[in-house]
Amino acid sequence: MVVNATLAAMAKHGTTQKRDINVYQIASSVVNPLVFQDLTRLLYEHYTSSPCIDSKGNPIQVPIMKLFSSSEEFSGHVWRDAIQKSGLTSMASSKGKMYQKLENICRKSVEQAKYLAKIYEPYTFYGGRLVIHLTSYSSNQGRLWDSDGPWANLIW
Repeated sequence: MVVNATLAAMAKHGTTQKRDINVYQIASSVVNPLVFQDLTRLLYEHYTSSPCIDSKGNPIQVPIMKLFSSSEEFSGHVWRDAIQKSGLTSMASSKGKMYQKLENICRKSVEQAKYLAKIYEPYTFYGGRLVIHLTSYSSNQGRLWDSDGPWANLIW
């Protein structure tokens, strides 16, 4: 979207010799927003149909991204995943020093992931939607105006 708008602006203003400042605000709209879940699906479909190739010439397999509806759900998943990938489940019967050391490493890693998730929680689990109205700065009047005003005369 940004690249398309930049190319359109270059085509519109790039050939003129007139010195002018043109400001563009580019954003997804409320009418047709790109939902993050759709973006992850599109990325998965793209990299599945056109995979990147590793140094050995093999296609890199991209897993489907798991999305969470809450930070609690994310925390539970991270803990289960850490236990599974560390091998703690197979060592559960021994409970020796090695088990305790590995469990502490997993616990610290999970706590760090939960800490980062807490920092980014307002951006990742926020249920609201940003509404952007068309506004412009008029150098003649020195104020902002809303889309009902002079935007009607704007040539797109």
